[in-house]
Amino acid sequence: MSEQITEQVTETVAGTETEQETKPNSEAAKYRTRLRETETERDALTQRLEAAQRALVEGRVAGHMKDVADFWTHVELASVLDADGSVDAIAVSDAVNTLLADKPHYAAGRCGPYVPQDGKVVTSPPAASWQSALSGNM
Repeated sequence: MSEQITEQVTETVAGTETEQETKPNSEAAKYRTRLRETETERDALTQRLEAAQRALVEGRVAGHMKDVADFWTHVELASVLDADGSVDAIAVSDAVNTLLADKPHYAAGRCGPYVPQDGKVVTSPPAASWQSALSGNM
């Protein structure tokens, strides 16, 4: 009978050791999984923030350039952000002015239709009157 009790105790101790060995591994696996989920969430939020920053910059650039995509081919987003990551309006303006000075064909054209004699005063012929019509001076 004592042999049976000894075997049961030995099996119980062996089972406890196995549970203790797997417990730290499963706990570490749980933390690794949470870490990966957090990293994925962080990356998604970083992409959303960058998209919002780009949209703000494009809003400021839109009136000055024909195609906003041309701005991004020559300017990095980080160069128009201030120290805390906000869009710096002065840096955007400077970047647009520098880019348009180097490449004036990127500038937005004039708005509205082309008027060939824009700004000239139009003179109309004198209005016809009854007196001029009856006298034959029309």
